[in-house]
Amino acid sequence: MTGFLSLHRRLMTVLLTVGAPGLVASAQDVSPPIETSGGGETESVAPAQGDESESFWTSNPVAQYLESVFGMPEDPSQPRFIAYPVLGYAPETSWEFGVSGLLVYYAKDNPENRLSEIKAFGFVTLEQQYGLIVDHALYTDQDKWFILGEGRFQSFPLYYYGIGPDTEPKYEALVDETALLIRERVLRKVAPSFYIGTEFAFDLLANVEFNWAEGADEVYPRGAEGSINMLTGLGLVYDTRHNVLNVRHGLFSELAFLHSNQAWGSDYQFSIIQSDTRAYIPVNARDTLAYQLFGNFTFGDVPFNELAALGGENLMRGYYKGRFRDRNYIGTQLEYRFLPFPFQNPIMQRFGGAVFGSAGAVFPGPGRPTADDLVYAGGAGLRFLLFPDKDIYTRADFAFTEEGPGFYLFIGEAF
Repeated sequence: MTGFLSLHRRLMTVLLTVGAPGLVASAQDVSPPIETSGGGETESVAPAQGDESESFWTSNPVAQYLESVFGMPEDPSQPRFIAYPVLGYAPETSWEFGVSGLLVYYAKDNPENRLSEIKAFGFVTLEQQYGLIVDHALYTDQDKWFILGEGRFQSFPLYYYGIGPDTEPKYEALVDETALLIRERVLRKVAPSFYIGTEFAFDLLANVEFNWAEGADEVYPRGAEGSINMLTGLGLVYDTRHNVLNVRHGLFSELAFLHSNQAWGSDYQFSIIQSDTRAYIPVNARDTLAYQLFGNFTFGDVPFNELAALGGENLMRGYYKGRFRDRNYIGTQLEYRFLPFPFQNPIMQRFGGAVFGSAGAVFPGPGRPTADDLVYAGGAGLRFLLFPDKDIYTRADFAFTEEGPGFYLFIGEAF
């Protein structure tokens, strides 16, 4: 799909964080409930707090404010909401002003149901660019339906590096565009943890202008004039996760087939097969080893914005999303999460960390990829426990590649 906003190209600064009305907590133990391998139930494994901790939270005004925003609610089954303004800067956008928000809840306020989440981010820049990004993973009561999707609308420049695994680190063009992407999966549980259903995608790329870099070959790719494509298909998902924003144990595996056809109004006729498998292994009560194997394969008359794209804030962190693009893409990553660090201090025990490494390659077809096509990335990050009652962390990841570093600030784990 088209390459949307990549936050690692700009410095994102959280200015203020506020809690939703009605969600103010009393001073309590703020240790997260940690999932056990016995299913969806949760239990706290943190040490109890004594009088010293209670005195800290009740006598310090700053601590009282932080507790009111980030502390445990009186009823952990209730929804939680957080919103905060964001400031950023990049040469291609000038100053950027935005608002980010997260809503998490259990269907019918029942913690035995899986945790649903809706994330949103809107922004404007001094260069009259703008965008709105909404992602969601929703479970109905008893997890009978699983609705997984994303929406993107923005007028924002895209870096185009060319097509193939051998493109140069210097981008060929800065592409001005207006883009709208919607992808939805509506899946019904047909067996324990197994879902089947329909997938739909709509991709609009308009107002496209290639601003070629000095010395570039100026070879316009297929779809350079813009396009509208509507895709429909089938999705199969096996999902044993309980908390999609911070998975302690479980397995997620999706196999999706999408097809675009000119007969129903698309500009191009092509197909996409996507495979995404993730495994989460608890090492102890706090630490988790997470693994992902991802594949995206395209067939037919594929416009450049629908080609498989390597990079971004989730897989192959450190590379700009679309740094490499081609008909096919395979990527994998391994991450060790310390959630939280084993501190006893009531503030420090809100912090955790992670180390991660990844490898991936784009390639045109059979006979590839080769070892020379592979690129690698790795890094480490800090975590801060945002909602103790729902075990949700904010992550700040620093990633490194042979082409330079990347920085990411998001709510929830990368995968």
